[in-house]
Amino acid sequence: MDTLGIDSGEASVNNTTALRITAVNKCLTIIGDGIAQMSLKKYEKIGDKRQQIPDSVINDPNPFQTGYEFRKYMAVMAAYQGNALAYIFRDANGTPNKLLPITASYEQKITNGELYYTLNADDVLNGLPRVVHYLDILHFKGLCVDNYFNGINPIKAHAKALQLNMRAYNALDNTFKTGAKKYFLKGGEGWNADQAKAVQESIEKVLNNEKTTVTVPNGVDVQSMSLTPDEAGYLDSINASEHDIALMFNVPPSLVVRESSSSKATVEQDAINLHKQTLLPRATQYEQEYDRKLLTEKEKAYQYYKHNFNSLLRASAKERMEIFTSAINNGIMSPNEARHLEDLDGYEGGDKRFINAANIPADQIEEWINAKINNLNKSNMNNNPEGENNGEQ
Repeated sequence: MDTLGIDSGEASVNNTTALRITAVNKCLTIIGDGIAQMSLKKYEKIGDKRQQIPDSVINDPNPFQTGYEFRKYMAVMAAYQGNALAYIFRDANGTPNKLLPITASYEQKITNGELYYTLNADDVLNGLPRVVHYLDILHFKGLCVDNYFNGINPIKAHAKALQLNMRAYNALDNTFKTGAKKYFLKGGEGWNADQAKAVQESIEKVLNNEKTTVTVPNGVDVQSMSLTPDEAGYLDSINASEHDIALMFNVPPSLVVRESSSSKATVEQDAINLHKQTLLPRATQYEQEYDRKLLTEKEKAYQYYKHNFNSLLRASAKERMEIFTSAINNGIMSPNEARHLEDLDGYEGGDKRFINAANIPADQIEEWINAKINNLNKSNMNNNPEGENNGEQ
C-alpha cells in the first residue's frame, strides 16, 4: 500500500490511516448507506407499462453478503479507493447467479480491441480466473481523470488536506497532554548543549507522565504560559479540514462538520442536495453498469435496473405533502400510492384515482361528462309565455 505521509515522524496518510479520520469515515458511511438503503429493482417494459421481475443475484449476491451489504461495500469502495470491482459468476446459460467483490489490485490491458483484467494472486486463490474479460467484471468508478478505465484514488489526490486534519488532532492531543500549557526555562547561563538537552528531556518526561519529579539546576526558573485549544486554532483547523473532506467526497458539509452553524432549513436542504448531487449520479452510474453487464443483449431491449429514487422522497415533509395533494387531485397517483411512499398502510378504496373536478374517480369521468352534457341540453328547453316547450304542447 502506498504511503503518502508528508512529514516523517507524523502519521502518514494512506488508505488505512485515512479511515481513522472521523470526517472520512462519516462521508463513506453516508454514501454507502445512502446507496444501499434505496430499493434496487429489475423491471420489464410491456408496451407503455412496466412490471417488476424477480432478480436473485441483486438481493442475494453471494454467500457472504446480503444485497444491502454488497451494494454498500461497492459504493464505499468506489468512493474510498476510486474503484470497486466484483466478479460475475454465470450459469451454463450465461445468466449471472453470483457477484463476488474482488480486490482493487489489478491490471488492465486492451487486446484486439477488448479490455481484459488481470487479477492478483489472492483473487486467483479464491477461485477466480487470472484473466477476465471486462463484461464479467462489475466496475464502479470514481472520478476519472488520467484515463477512462479507472477512477483516481481520492485519498492519494487529497493527501495534504487529510494530513492537515491529522496534524490538527495530533497537536490538540499534545496540548491536552501538557495541560494546555507551554513551558519555558529562564536562566541557565553558561550551559552547554548537553546540559540544556538533559534538562529539557527531563521536563518533557514529567509533562508526559513518564516521571513525577524533575531536578532543575540552580539559577533556572521554569515558567509556563497557558494556551487554550481555541487560542491555538486547533479546533478551527479541524473544522476547516472536515469541510474540505466533505467537499472531497461531494457530501454537503453541514452533514459532516461538527461545528456547523447551519440552520435547520439549510441542513434539510443539504439532505435533499445529498440525494440530488451525490447519490443520484452514483446510482445512475451503477444502474447503467448493471444493465450492461447483468443483462443479455436480448434482455437489454426490454429489461433494466432502477433504484427507487422517487423525487418525492427527496423533498421536505411540507413539500412532500404539497406534492402528494397535487398528484392525488390531478389523478397522477392514488391515495394508497402516496401512503406507500410515506411507509403507511393503505385503506379500502384508497386505490382509486381522482381528478380535480369535485374529486371524481378517474374511471367514472366519462359518465360524469355525459351527465354534464345531458344537463346542459335540458337547460336549453326554456318555458315560453304560450306554454310551449321548444315547440311541444
